Amino acid sequence: EEIDEVLEEYDDGPFFCGDMITAADIAWAPYLERYAVQLPMLYSDSGADLEPRSREYPAIKEWFEAMEDLIPCWACRVMGDPNVYAGLLEVAVKGEGVEYVDRVPKTVANALHRNSFHGDRIWNRYASGKPYLAATPAEECAAQLVRNRLTLLETASAATTQTHLSKDDVDVALREICDSLINVEDDSDELSPKAHDLVAQLRHELTAPKDMGMLPLRSLRLLSPSAKKIDPQPLNPSDIPKRTPPPSP
Repeated sequence: EEIDEVLEEYDDGPFFCGDMITAADIAWAPYLERYAVQLPMLYSDSGADLEPRSREYPAIKEWFEAMEDLIPCWACRVMGDPNVYAGLLEVAVKGEGVEYVDRVPKTVANALHRNSFHGDRIWNRYASGKPYLAATPAEECAAQLVRNRLTLLETASAATTQTHLSKDDVDVALREICDSLINVEDDSDELSPKAHDLVAQLRHELTAPKDMGMLPLRSLRLLSPSAKKIDPQPLNPSDIPKRTPPPSP
């Protein structure tokens, strides 16, 4: 409530100091991101409305949407992964007898799916003047997968013992996934079962902003036929294979 009141002090814009982003927004952003995920998970049954992105806190809701809509680098590269925040909460309360909802809040999970959010336009603004970035978020996701192909072959094949994917299977499936991302508007080609298995694994192993931005990562997660706006499986960061980051352009 106090944060909401602080944001309302400047009525000439959605940010902490008005219509321009400042150091105050950058300092508060990591905390507000975590609050938006973890508070509803912890206190959903308490009777108190502790969902920062709800209409109960209009100034905070407007701040989040301004960060996503007006600051291109936020959604394209800086924004944190709600699944990671949910996983961190799970690790923190494990064995403490604390009850919580094992699900990312709808207001957070659907943030980049709202009608007023135009991901391609925001990506165009972010990628403008950066020749090392792909033309679309989906193509950027494919580019990141290609850059990390050798490492992904090792980690993915080692982690797919239950689905029995060999390294060759992973290689073929990875190529198929990249082709689907590049030709994302072509609905005629369905992914093979092995490619679906690999997508399901990568949807949880790859995180933002560690591996890529949220917009490119969203393109990968939406490839799965069972992909939902809400991911019911919080990610345990300790389960993520360590990966060498792509080289700087």
